[in-house]
Amino acid sequence: MINVTVKRVFWENNFSAFLAVVSRKAIGPMIIKTVQVSNFRCIRDAMLNLDPLTVLIGPNGSGKSCLLKAIDMFYTPSARYDETDFYDNSKDITITLSFGDLRSDEKEFFKKYVEGNSLTVEKVMSWPTSKTSQKYHGMSLRNPNFEAFRKAKGQALRDEYQKLLETYADLPAYSNKDDAETALSQWEANNLQQCSRVRDDGQFWGFKEVGEAHLEKYTRFIPIPAVKDATEDAVEGKSSATSEIIDLVIRNELAQKKEFVEFQQETVNRYRGVLPDLGDLSNRLTEAIQGFVPESKINLKWTDVEDLALPSPRAETKLLEDGYFSPVDKTGHGLQRAYILTMLQQLSLTQAATTGPISSDAIVEKTAAAPCLIISVEEPELYQHPDRQRHFSKALLQLSVRKLAGVAERIQVIYSTHSPLFVDLDRFEQLRIFRKVPGSEGKPRHATVTCTTLEDIARNAEAIRGKSEGTYSKESLKPHLQVLLTPWFNEGFFSRLVVLVEGVTDRGAVLGVASSLGHDLESRGVSVIPYNSKSSLLYALLIFHSLGIPVYGIWDGDSNLQGDSNNAKCNRTLLRSFNESEEDCPETVTDRFAVFKTDLLETFRAEVGSQLFDRLLQEYLRRLELRDVKKLMGNPSIVRDFYGEIGKSGGSSSKTMENIVSNIVARLG
Repeated sequence: MINVTVKRVFWENNFSAFLAVVSRKAIGPMIIKTVQVSNFRCIRDAMLNLDPLTVLIGPNGSGKSCLLKAIDMFYTPSARYDETDFYDNSKDITITLSFGDLRSDEKEFFKKYVEGNSLTVEKVMSWPTSKTSQKYHGMSLRNPNFEAFRKAKGQALRDEYQKLLETYADLPAYSNKDDAETALSQWEANNLQQCSRVRDDGQFWGFKEVGEAHLEKYTRFIPIPAVKDATEDAVEGKSSATSEIIDLVIRNELAQKKEFVEFQQETVNRYRGVLPDLGDLSNRLTEAIQGFVPESKINLKWTDVEDLALPSPRAETKLLEDGYFSPVDKTGHGLQRAYILTMLQQLSLTQAATTGPISSDAIVEKTAAAPCLIISVEEPELYQHPDRQRHFSKALLQLSVRKLAGVAERIQVIYSTHSPLFVDLDRFEQLRIFRKVPGSEGKPRHATVTCTTLEDIARNAEAIRGKSEGTYSKESLKPHLQVLLTPWFNEGFFSRLVVLVEGVTDRGAVLGVASSLGHDLESRGVSVIPYNSKSSLLYALLIFHSLGIPVYGIWDGDSNLQGDSNNAKCNRTLLRSFNESEEDCPETVTDRFAVFKTDLLETFRAEVGSQLFDRLLQEYLRRLELRDVKKLMGNPSIVRDFYGEIGKSGGSSSKTMENIVSNIVARLG
């Protein structure tokens, strides 16, 4: 029995060791590079590009879980589905995975289907369901001249084959359809340069339920859903994600124990030693079959048993909660979820803790035939406090650069999240934004996926600033983005609309005035985010625009800095980014941006009445025992009450601020 005590332990103490186990021989195996899904639930047709770590974000119902489910259905040969799973009932569901980074042995094994360094496999699911309604197709290299024979039936088979013999004299004489197809396939394997890539007839053998488990040998998928009962995922011994992960952890531990590795090898050798020679049986069967077909032969040989694996011992898990050890299903949801993620974290920590006489080279050799482990996690932040979220976020990032001895040579991680704590600069290029767009011809809305790269942002920055290509690079951008990408800024990736303001004072003013006018912007999916300096606004705009996230920009024109060439240049650049006419000291409010002549607070003060503003401000400061105006004006609730008090005291409204709020609300539709 294994008793697991889950406590609030911060694993930063192990972080240096955690980082030290990055693989030294990163030679594969293959990972998923792209997922193309068509006609499945809310996905009409969408492609998802995958990295070793990929982060899916977007509002509820935008298609994140749907796409992860599509990957799961690809890996499930007999997946369950019904008519409601089809976006359009008149078409098939297709799920196409392209695998990249293939090792030499993988290229050789799948050479018929490999193009460059990519292997593409497509699963087609039709309706109504039947024994043949789920098929796997490989994009194989085939001779188009052989297609007429492959489509022929009856007597036409022999006729079409005879035509081929006129051109391909090295083909054997026709005996039957199966032998002829074998001969054609062998010819194609030996003459790939004369073939072109086409989808095969659905006989691609991928998983053990389908055929010979070819794909299963190199790639394995473990999904951890969000909405499933945590108990189902946490009880070891069931066919659940967690039971699989526990098995991986145990096998990793066993694979690093010298005695176990030697015992397993000894078992394999002894197993091979007791297998009888099949030569005599082959001869006897050949003699028997020649009574039916005189020149035929039967040859029997044992398949390679090098993958013979000893079964892992079963582990029973109990968790300590409130001083008592209890089965997982008897603990709270937060502890259950923490346990699941702890297992993921353990996958990344076990190799760092490796001890014993087994050399790292031996471990690498042992994992050379191990598959790529693909783990998807929906909403890892569920039931977790912010400090735990940060830890799990780091664990998932580091897990994507690990290998596990005897288990997986490579780990690919895909997770969906609604938490800004799972997004940072290290994952910026791995973000995939999901959103729904209107369908056509009366069809429902469907999901789309958007992503970007630092290179794209660099090129856009050069275009706006009139710089030559190559002026900016990923490395030169990172210091600017590092300042921006805080958890507060990261909220923008989850928003319907981002309002960018220079500082917390401007943020408080916008939210406070909006609240006083009856608009709760945050409840409607608006994030008002400070970017702290006008020079950073351009990068913030480029980031959100590149991901298709709507933005309303607000900045200070700083007319009091006339003669400052840098300020004038910055104003012109920002106006250019909105495709507006350039000027040194702008002052305007539009449906996409607003710029104040000097700054927001000065405009606000002048429009409501400077004397009344100053008097009420001093009263508020004294009442709240504050000295800093920024602390007062940076609080939206105080600004809401303050603006209401101005109206009650006979002051004027701020037309500029109210106009800005009206434009923001209008952008929401």
